[in-house]
Amino acid sequence: MAAEAVAGTRRRRRTAEETRRVLLEAGTRLALNSLDAEDPEGSGPVAHIRVQDVVRAASVEEGAPLTTGALYNIWPTQKAYQIDLMFHLLREGAYPSAEHLLRLAGELFAERLPFDEIGARLADESFRIEVGTPVTRAASLFSALAGIPSIRDALRASHERLVELSIPLYTQLLTYGGLRIRAPYTLEQLAVVLGALSGGLQHAYGVVPEQFEVPEGAPSIVAAACRGAFRAFCEPDE
Repeated sequence: MAAEAVAGTRRRRRTAEETRRVLLEAGTRLALNSLDAEDPEGSGPVAHIRVQDVVRAASVEEGAPLTTGALYNIWPTQKAYQIDLMFHLLREGAYPSAEHLLRLAGELFAERLPFDEIGARLADESFRIEVGTPVTRAASLFSALAGIPSIRDALRASHERLVELSIPLYTQLLTYGGLRIRAPYTLEQLAVVLGALSGGLQHAYGVVPEQFEVPEGAPSIVAAACRGAFRAFCEPDE
């Protein structure tokens, strides 16, 4: 009977994909925690991540031991793990507010609010979420290291993910507002511009937050910048 009880409580063996996810999430937590270190690394958020620390953190989180062997069964070297972790971080930080904004847009469309008001609400909400998201901050640190081929590849993958997540929202906005993309531009180029605006404004907010103050009732500078981009890239769909 005791043996049956032990067997009944025995943990199911993880698949390789589950182990990969657990170890990447552990590395992500270590990288994000390091952002607040008094003496942060100057070579990116993942360069200091060590296999032993990842395995230890994952074991604590899972409540069951993982070994370095489990990690090396997936990644041949510590460097290979760090590169995969970098891709994971940048993918997660590409557009963390995307799903929430799509839901919010649907609610605002249902209220039949003016197009400019909906755009302002979405821009401000996206900025609020992303400026306070550590993974966005970590992702931004890689931009200064874009000359390194592996980092440039990861940044490109992150950019492609940003465009992929942006298109459904911007398509709905254009339809609601009776707009189309002005030739010779494309919807993807609008997504690139708005992504660059968002990243730049998040960086500026961390340095000069006082410049973001506007009189009560006035659109935020984030909303104003996004509205300017839409007006430059779009025209009435007549």
